[in-house]
Amino acid sequence: MKFTNDKKIDEEIEKQLRLIVEEINKRINTISVILAGGFGKGEGSYEIKDGRILPLNDYDIYIITKKKINEKILYEVEEECWKKIDLKPYDEFRTTTTQLDTFSIDLKNLTIDELRKLPFLLKIYELKHCSYVLYGEDTRKEIPDFRIKDIPLSDGIRFLLNRVSYNFQTFSPKYFDEIPDKGRTMIYGCAKARLEIITTLLLLKGEMPLTHKERLKKFKEVYEKEFMELYEKDKNLVEKVGEGVELKLKLEIKKDPIKYWFETREILLMVLDYYLNRVFGINNLEEFYFDFPKRYLKPYVDFKLKEKKLGRNLSGVVIRLLPLYFNVLYFWRLKRYHKFSYYRVLFNRVMPDILIYLGGILMYRSVEESGEINDEIFRAYKFIKRVYPVKFSRDKKELFDNCRKSNGDACRIFFGQKIV
Repeated sequence: MKFTNDKKIDEEIEKQLRLIVEEINKRINTISVILAGGFGKGEGSYEIKDGRILPLNDYDIYIITKKKINEKILYEVEEECWKKIDLKPYDEFRTTTTQLDTFSIDLKNLTIDELRKLPFLLKIYELKHCSYVLYGEDTRKEIPDFRIKDIPLSDGIRFLLNRVSYNFQTFSPKYFDEIPDKGRTMIYGCAKARLEIITTLLLLKGEMPLTHKERLKKFKEVYEKEFMELYEKDKNLVEKVGEGVELKLKLEIKKDPIKYWFETREILLMVLDYYLNRVFGINNLEEFYFDFPKRYLKPYVDFKLKEKKLGRNLSGVVIRLLPLYFNVLYFWRLKRYHKFSYYRVLFNRVMPDILIYLGGILMYRSVEESGEINDEIFRAYKFIKRVYPVKFSRDKKELFDNCRKSNGDACRIFFGQKIV
C-alpha cells in the first residue's frame, strides 16, 4: 500500500486507516470504503515530530452504502476515529490560528445510486482513477466515465479561491514579531496553493496527469507556449510552483515563512486574475459580485437539469433561486450545530461562498509587505459581516485579526457541510 513517498510512513498510515475502517463498520453497513485525496493517490503529506509520524491535513474518506447515512452519524463516527488514532481533532472553532496542530478525518457518504450520477468534477475524476479501496467492493467502476476536457472550467476557479480563503488565515501582522509553530502552517498552506496553480492552469489546457509530480512535469512543458500572458509577467513561475510539490510531500521549514507567504500571495493573485478574466470575463471585484455567480454556477445547473431531464431554459430561474437555498441551509447549520441565529445571511443576494471569497480576496490584498494593513480591510469587513459576526475596530491590524477569525469560521462552517 502506498500512501506517501516513504514505506515506513506508509506502515503507520496503514495502521491508522485500519482502525478508522473498523470504527466505520461498527456503526455503518458499508459496501465499500474509499480513501481519496493526497493519501489516496500516494502523495499524502506528513512530518516527523518528536519521533512520531504525523499525517498532515486530513484523511478524505468516502463511505459507499445502499441507503443514505445521517450527517450526525458521520460526525459521531469521526469523533470515535479521532480517539482511536490518537490525533488532535480538527475543531471548527479552535481559538488558535495554528492549523497543522489539528487533523481532520473527513467522512463523506455516497449511495450506490448517487455514485452513478456524480457530476463531472476533478475530485470525482480523481476518486475514480487515483483513489484507494480500503474495504469492500471496488465500487469506483460505478462512477461515470468522463474526460478531463468534460470538466467545467468553473471547477478550476474553486481551487484558487479556496487557497485564498485558507492562506490569509495563516497570516497575522503579529507574526512579524513572532510566528507560531515556526511557520509550519504558513509554509504548508503556501505549498498547497502553488500545487493548485498547476492544477488550475492544466485544467485550462485540458490535460491532467494523476499525480502532482506528473502535473509539474507537464506544466514545465506547456507553460511558456500555452500561457504566454502569464509567462511575460513571471518567467520563473514553474520554479516557484515546483517548490510546492516537494514541500507538500514532506514538510521541511527551510524558507523564511513571511517572505514565502508574500511571494505565494503575489503569484496566486496573478493567476486568479488571469483565470477570472480568461474564463469568466471578470475584470474587477464589482463584476465578481454581480456577474461571476451566474457564470460560475451555469455548468453545474445545466448538468443537474440534464440529469433530471428538464430543459436548460430553466437554468436562469434555478441560478436565481440557489442563493436563497444555500443561505437558508447555511443559516440552519449555524443554528443547529453552532447554536446561534444570524438572520442577516437570509437577505444576501449571493451565496455565502461568494461573500467568503470576496472577503478573503480583499483581506489578502490588505496586507502590505511592511506588515501594515491598508484600507482594503474595511471593504473586506463589509462583506464578511454579511455571513458571520465581526467585531469592528478602527485599528486596522486588530480588525484584520477579527475578520480573519470570522471569515475563517464562516469558511469552515459553509464548506464543512457533507456535500460531495
